[in-house]
Amino acid sequence: MKRFFFALLSVVVISFSSCENESEVVPNCIEVRVVANVCGNAVLQVVNGYQALNLETWTDSEGNVHQNTFSTFMNPCADNYPNDPESSFFVTFADEKELGDCIVCLAMLANMPQTYIDIRFVDPCGSDQID
Repeated sequence: MKRFFFALLSVVVISFSSCENESEVVPNCIEVRVVANVCGNAVLQVVNGYQALNLETWTDSEGNVHQNTFSTFMNPCADNYPNDPESSFFVTFADEKELGDCIVCLAMLANMPQTYIDIRFVDPCGSDQID
């Protein structure tokens, strides 16, 4: 009986320890790219992901029209700020604006989309995890 209990306990411990190596599924993970950005105030365009968003069409100062856009604040002090904001990266929704310890100017883009969503940068969530 003691051997059975020990074997069962070993299986349970191994099962729980193997879960730590699996990547965490990020809810509402979306792939975006920066359309415009000044001092962290940005217009992002959804490239792939969450379809239930009520996003806007936005025209920049040069007359270029961008589909599926929203306004946000991209904290340039964040540890996981995208290395290359010109290419696409992954974000998820945040409950509030992420503030940092570095100085950020107060300039804003003119005529930003009215839809504002606070975001948090995430590591690539992979195509199988995008909602």
